[in-house]
Amino acid sequence: MAEVQRWTAKKKADIVLQILRQSSTVIDVSRQNDLAPSEVQAWVDTFVKGGEQSLKVKASDAVAQYEQEVKELRSCHSR
Repeated sequence: MAEVQRWTAKKKADIVLQILRQSSTVIDVSRQNDLAPSEVQAWVDTFVKGGEQSLKVKASDAVAQYEQEVKELRSCHSR
């Protein structure tokens, strides 16, 4: 019975970054690590989606910015 290898988030990220930096391909990484290409591609997709989410403005940040702008406008009008 083959030993199941557990991939850490760090190792997955290293592999994904190799692919994104084009120093390796999904196929190459899959072959080197005895993984299905679909599994490696899923790591890439998850990584990219997570990165996209981190770049979005957080609702609480947007509300705080809006409230600050309202406060500044009110202070300008009351002078």
